[in-house]
Amino acid sequence: MRRRNRKRKKHNTYLIRVPIAGIIVVGVTVMLGYVWLNQRCDSLGRELKSLENKHESLKRVRQQELFKWTHLKAPERLQAALAEHEIFMNWPSGRQVVQLRKHDVRSDPWAYDRAQGYANADRGTHE
Repeated sequence: MRRRNRKRKKHNTYLIRVPIAGIIVVGVTVMLGYVWLNQRCDSLGRELKSLENKHESLKRVRQQELFKWTHLKAPERLQAALAEHEIFMNWPSGRQVVQLRKHDVRSDPWAYDRAQGYANADRGTHE
């Protein structure tokens, strides 16, 4: 009679052991996180570049508008515009000028003299 082999065969129920599976899961998670961060940085970089281009174009437009404005408010241009619309202006006379001294200027520009009911301005006697 033949002797029976009593050694039990150990059956491995897991295809991959648990610690190795954990390492693989962590590695895949880290790789996916890296890919996500890389894509996010790329999209932010593209957005930043487009905003910088827009900023530069707005700076150019601002410079052009400043040039136009300074050109339009030149004294010769103002006099020509006044003459075109038949508006005649002269420099103010001495009686029309209000001079304020430093101690007359208040911190609140809307403050007024309550007793008189109107703003209190000291008119100089420059005639």
